Amino acid sequence: MLSTPISVSASGANTLVPAQPGRRVRVLGYQLAGAGAVNVTWQDGGGANLSGLLTMAAAGGTITAPIAPPVVGSQQFWMITAVGQSLVLNLSAAVGVGGVLVFDYL
Repeated sequence: MLSTPISVSASGANTLVPAQPGRRVRVLGYQLAGAGAVNVTWQDGGGANLSGLLTMAAAGGTITAPIAPPVVGSQQFWMITAVGQSLVLNLSAAVGVGGVLVFDYL
């Protein structure tokens, strides 16, 4: 299980986890907090939506996907990229979004 901080503010696609050839990024949990009203969508680097539109209505809005307890061979995860694709957080506006992402490669 790996983790990375989230700190993005550019409108559009923001790469959080770079692609690795032949592997998929599997999201195990995350927490997002917005500095203002913004819509976010999880995508892979090919532009495929991995989530629907998630809305943070105002500053301090949060979205949480709890981390499942790690179990060897578990198939519990929130979303997964296509093979060889990065993990992207797409913002509808230039608003700061921070948090943490827990993931692994499959």
